[in-house]
Amino acid sequence: MLSRPYAFGCVLRLRTSSEFKPGHSYGHFFPDPQYENVQHIICCDSYATYAYDFDFANTTGFSRYASEQPVLQIAFQYTVVVPPEELSSLRPLSGSRYGLNDNISWTLIIL
Repeated sequence: MLSRPYAFGCVLRLRTSSEFKPGHSYGHFFPDPQYENVQHIICCDSYATYAYDFDFANTTGFSRYASEQPVLQIAFQYTVVVPPEELSSLRPLSGSRYGLNDNISWTLIIL
């Protein structure tokens, strides 16, 4: 029995504005063979940590006089095992003790 929620079958996508780009990545994930800046995570929980280095796309870096601010977008798609009491509010129970709930979340960070 799970003692805390675990996400599995996760996909993490990182997008940036043109001034900078993701460099080296750190964590227990592996790159998508087809898409750039997409990582796959087999299983994680709230204690899992992932990090990226960023590189400037050109030698000028960020311009303080630019009309637009640098932007970082993170999207995270995952499936989580849900206990029956939470699952019953989402969809009818089919006799199983636990169910699966697919989720996607994204964050837009303006630097």
